[in-house]
Amino acid sequence: GILSIMRVHMMAPMELLQSVVYVGAVAMFFVLAGFHIKRPVSLLPALRGKARRLLVPYFLYSVLLLCVEHRLDNQMFVHLLGIFYARMQLFVPGTADNVSFLVIGNAPMWFLPCMFLAFVWVYGLYFRCTSASSRVLVCTGFVLLSALLTYSPILLPWSIDTSFLCAALMVIGYECRRHFLSGRMVWAGMAFMAWMLLFSFFGGSNISIGAYGAYGALSIVPFMLIAITETYAL
Repeated sequence: GILSIMRVHMMAPMELLQSVVYVGAVAMFFVLAGFHIKRPVSLLPALRGKARRLLVPYFLYSVLLLCVEHRLDNQMFVHLLGIFYARMQLFVPGTADNVSFLVIGNAPMWFLPCMFLAFVWVYGLYFRCTSASSRVLVCTGFVLLSALLTYSPILLPWSIDTSFLCAALMVIGYECRRHFLSGRMVWAGMAFMAWMLLFSFFGGSNISIGAYGAYGALSIVPFMLIAITETYAL
């Protein structure tokens, strides 16, 4: 997954094999994050731990990049705003007179604030549920919120619009980890076939800007299925 993400950022255009692997490569890490989630005894200490692991590296590395790459140029305010907004642009790509934020080279780190917010939703909402039906309802709400926010003309700070979908992927990884880790090769083969079929229907994506495929909000479900089947197959 990491090599696929590096490949798509370093070498273009994408070949067919690369594009097939890349579609679910980023989302796969949120599914995998669900493998390691533990139900927190207390909410605030758990979130403080995630802040240390995700937000501290994000801000430290961003400030380091700012000092090394740009120092004190005339775009300093835009650079600082980009660090705290944590999105590449203000509006969806293709918008005339768009505002670019992450111009200091830290655009690939968008997932760190996004993952922190996903943990907030999982810890603060999903793990508060006391019944299976309420957990299903909350997870479904995550997906529906993600679909609704695809219609926003603004890329929300800290990838709020994407974070709910990432939270749903974490929940799936958490609930299904035993099935993932104890699966047979025949199931892995079936997952691989489903992954290939979904890709032929679905096409490309860029989760960092909330683009899940060619069908807008309707692409979210096949995008999630690709992430799940790709994780299982690999």
